[in-house]
Amino acid sequence: MDEQEKIETLIDLKTAGNIIKVIIAWAVFLWGIRKRRQKKQEISDNSAADGIEMMNVIDQQVIKDLKDSGKKPFKPYFTASDEYGGRKYLFELPEDFVQCSSRTEFDPSFCYEPKENYGLSKLTNALPVIAIGSHNAVYDAVREFMENGCVSHRKIKKFKGENFLFSASFSNGKIIHYAYAFSDEPSRVNEALFLQYPAAIKGTALEKKLKAALDHAAETYTETYTELRL
Repeated sequence: MDEQEKIETLIDLKTAGNIIKVIIAWAVFLWGIRKRRQKKQEISDNSAADGIEMMNVIDQQVIKDLKDSGKKPFKPYFTASDEYGGRKYLFELPEDFVQCSSRTEFDPSFCYEPKENYGLSKLTNALPVIAIGSHNAVYDAVREFMENGCVSHRKIKKFKGENFLFSASFSNGKIIHYAYAFSDEPSRVNEALFLQYPAAIKGTALEKKLKAALDHAAETYTETYTELRL
């Protein structure tokens, strides 16, 4: 091998070495990015887990506090009102319930907050809620009731009035819905006026108290037309 060939060979080896160094550098760089992403994901997962754990602690404390309110009388009643489908509807609720439609998926909705300084409707999903809205189980029960005059595998209480068909309880194991299913007379057909509360409250004085509040709301429910009927 002459001198020129040796020089060219050395240049080729140097170039190859540089390429290898670049490849290694990129591999290290990409590995570093991957590790940082994994670390961020771990932090995110841990933060989410910590958040869930914190919410569980808050929920448990809220439920404990709420249970203690079960034997206390309700505050005075107020008239809740809203408009839907060209009609204005009214019903009465104790002042223990505060408007919280922005916190739930239902409108209107009222969270049970017996302590004025709670403000917990922004912090927890453990608060019982009275609301109007759709519910799959209620919808199916209404369809069956309209077709057969009864609902299979479920205890219902027929309502003596034109606004509701019946009342019944629905549960998924964690959350219980005590609902009054609307008849085809009111504007909210196939929906329900319902109470939603954690299953942890079941069998307590508070459950009885909350259900009494919904019973009163249903009994005082009225609708009037706000638009001219043709």
